[in-house]
Amino acid sequence: MSHPARLLLLIPMALCLAITSAHAQYFTNHSGYTSTGQYQVHLELSPYLWLPVMDGSFSQPAIQNGASGSSLNSSVHSSFMGGGLLRFGPYSAELGIQYAEGASSKPAASAPGGTVRLQTSYVRLAPGLGYQIYRGNIFNIPSSADLRAGFAFYESWWNLNGEGNLTGAPSGGGNFIQPWAGTRIDFIPAPHWRIDLNALAQGMGIANGSWGWAASGVISYAVNDWFDVNAGYSAINTQHGQGGGAPKRTLELNAYGPVLGVSFRFGG
Repeated sequence: MSHPARLLLLIPMALCLAITSAHAQYFTNHSGYTSTGQYQVHLELSPYLWLPVMDGSFSQPAIQNGASGSSLNSSVHSSFMGGGLLRFGPYSAELGIQYAEGASSKPAASAPGGTVRLQTSYVRLAPGLGYQIYRGNIFNIPSSADLRAGFAFYESWWNLNGEGNLTGAPSGGGNFIQPWAGTRIDFIPAPHWRIDLNALAQGMGIANGSWGWAASGVISYAVNDWFDVNAGYSAINTQHGQGGGAPKRTLELNAYGPVLGVSFRFGG
């Protein structure tokens, strides 16, 4: 066999040895700690492709011909999400980022022959802090649980177009801030595998009585001690009302669907 051919065979073998190194840490339930129990920094960065469907409703008073709102039920044009998690012993800091955009049309009940088309999108930035309340084994599976809290900053855009016998094309946007609180639970059924479950409530009745929630479940496979691939499902509900009088503008969005991504891990 020629030397170039041997090199081509050796390269994938070397990559496999590097990936399956016996010294790799992979997943544990004591990230943020040294082997002696001292605190140390552990950082994870996780970009995701999010493939959700959006539904919801939007109402805006004083649109010509009585078209005061519309509903959204469609596939999302584009979306992504990402997260960063910094651990130091039982303490953690995190940042979540989400972007989603969608559009749909429906007949206008107030104007026969007319159509209402709603286009909307939003960005959510959600920093938070956490504290690990449990680290041990559940049914002999290494596990951990964190309590988390923070705030979510939303920037939203909307455009409501009337077509056919319906006129009027209001558009606009706005931003608002909502508090949130929730939990994170991790299970490590094997050194290469991790199951991450997240749930939170947001709004808490603040800002015109707004409430919302979010939940996700992600399964990760550690390729080596610093890189893993992820797949799961994420859902989020956002509600917000604007204006103190009646009628007032309201927005409710649901986005839910599978996520695919990778994570990069640094530190202990």
